Amino acid sequence: MKYIMEEKYELILSSLESKMQKIIASKENLLAENIALTSEVEKYKANEIFLNNKIKELEQKIDDLQMTGAFETSNSDIKDARQNIGKLVKELDKCIALLND
Repeated sequence: MKYIMEEKYELILSSLESKMQKIIASKENLLAENIALTSEVEKYKANEIFLNNKIKELEQKIDDLQMTGAFETSNSDIKDARQNIGKLVKELDKCIALLND
């Protein structure tokens, strides 16, 4: 009877040991996956910063082109160009008036 009990405990211990090894292996796999995912997140964050800077750069280029376009005139668009310059002068006058207040 004692031998049967010892054999039963050995089976239980063997089963527990097997389960613990699986848990440890699973933990190690999850840690490795976590490291890989953390690295990927950092890569995406760096890419996001790069893209945000690129967006700002392109927006500045758009603003510059729009400002340049305000002063460009062709023979047929002289009237529109004068109106654009008039609007800019009015905006400048408003700004100066606000600064003087």
